[in-house]
Amino acid sequence: MVRYKCNACGQSFDSEKKVDTGIRCPFCGAMINTYEECANQANGYDPNMYNGAFNSGYQQGYNQAYSQMNHIGVFDAGQSGKSRGVAGLLAIFLGAIGIHYFYLGKNFAGVLFLLIVVLSCGILSVFTGVFSLVQGIVFFTLTQEQFESKYVYCYESVPLF
Repeated sequence: MVRYKCNACGQSFDSEKKVDTGIRCPFCGAMINTYEECANQANGYDPNMYNGAFNSGYQQGYNQAYSQMNHIGVFDAGQSGKSRGVAGLLAIFLGAIGIHYFYLGKNFAGVLFLLIVVLSCGILSVFTGVFSLVQGIVFFTLTQEQFESKYVYCYESVPLF
């Protein structure tokens, strides 16, 4: 057993296998560096950079070309298998009845939105629709890691903004 601690969310967890390249946090989905990778970055060397160049200056560890190469598209599924683009479109077009929450696996929130609309005979669908429209726009503005940690891997029954 190897114990890891996530720098993003601060949670600790155990893994049965030791991973040399990195492992994803099961709570927030952030990538956790292993000892070897951390040692290389502390020395100023990033093995993922082009031509093996060294980092320098105040942006040490940042490589724009590498980050663009690994850019995940809006409609590409992340670590969780959920796409923020699909969730955003569902929230914008069918969010008044909570369909986007069912897609994210938050069934309680989906049933809650559905009950609000049905029990109010559609009167409160204006409020749930505006709320979901804003939430759908927020889905498009987040990165995939932020989206998954805030809406997919969270423990909240009804994740808000």
